[in-house]
Amino acid sequence: MVKRTIAASTIFVLFIISGGIWISLTRFLPTGVPRTIVIVGFGGLFVVMFLWLLVTQVRQVLGGTEHMLMDIGLILLNLALLLVAFGWMYQILGIVDTTRDGNPVTSRFSTCIYYSIVTFTTLGYGDLQPQGLGRVLAAMQALTGYLILGILASTGVTLLSPREEPYVGQNKRARSGG
Repeated sequence: MVKRTIAASTIFVLFIISGGIWISLTRFLPTGVPRTIVIVGFGGLFVVMFLWLLVTQVRQVLGGTEHMLMDIGLILLNLALLLVAFGWMYQILGIVDTTRDGNPVTSRFSTCIYYSIVTFTTLGYGDLQPQGLGRVLAAMQALTGYLILGILASTGVTLLSPREEPYVGQNKRARSGG
């Protein structure tokens, strides 16, 4: 089980590295729709890969493996990588900073990470806005955020709630007079 978790996380990290190289190469594509379509397509592939890995890791955590802390750590690491990867895509596409005069397009990495976190958690302050097809990427990240935060919340509740005997076992005791 541990080998499968490490293998899945290794696949994810390799996906991030190869995706990073691929996204870096998109800088050579002409600015505009073709480059944006490539980046949004990568974002979709990235989300599918991340969700597969998350579900795999959550199943292992709920299965009660002896390496639960390591599995939870890998989930948090992968979540951080997801936020950084989206921030990187926003950096390439550029986002509009509505807090500055003239609403300039910014590509500062720290600002893009901030926007990634705000979008993922669906806070939507409105101080930064995607432009063009980058809106599709932001919508994809927001929907992914809803799904992931729901999965993590339900997993946390399941782990923290006291274990009860199965309903079938309670019926057996009632029938036997115990």
